[in-house]
Amino acid sequence: KTAEESEIAKAVKDATSVLRGQLREKVSSQTPEGFVFYDDSLIYDIKDKNLPPEGSGDIVDVSVSGVLHAVIFNNVNMSTFVAKKTMDMFNDLPVLINNSASLSVDVLNKDIFDPEKSTEISIAIKGDARIVWIVDEPALIADLVGAKKEVFPSVVGGYKSIKKAEATVRPFWRRTFPEKVQSISIEINLE
Repeated sequence: KTAEESEIAKAVKDATSVLRGQLREKVSSQTPEGFVFYDDSLIYDIKDKNLPPEGSGDIVDVSVSGVLHAVIFNNVNMSTFVAKKTMDMFNDLPVLINNSASLSVDVLNKDIFDPEKSTEISIAIKGDARIVWIVDEPALIADLVGAKKEVFPSVVGGYKSIKKAEATVRPFWRRTFPEKVQSISIEINLE
């Protein structure tokens, strides 16, 4: 019995789909912390399959191999770039897009982009980016250690990335913040 071309094509398509999934999962597990990739920034190079014209009996061996090149983005650099492009009054303070997974990034020159030779890539970023300013928590805590409660507004006022802040000191009758860094915690509310 010989394998029909449609059966071979389906087997190749299925094997290619499985391989793409495995390669994507590998990229996901190897993406460094602080970096992100988008599905359209993945460039698959699936090699042909060396298909035999006939199988032996009811079995036809289909082989696919491939390489995945992933264009990954540094979260902080991408966030700063988007903020500069979209905000009229961007103040160059450190920012982060805290919903980067909801954005889509399309590689515009994917058909001519060669991951091994190209030095530039054209992309389009779409979606509603939620840009938040990064608070230097260790510096803020250091500024609060041992400080009187009444200086809290002026201390927080020195941090341009803080829109609103509240302080709770326990027990309530204490007039100063704790003397130990470990005794002060900061809770950030992005709402």
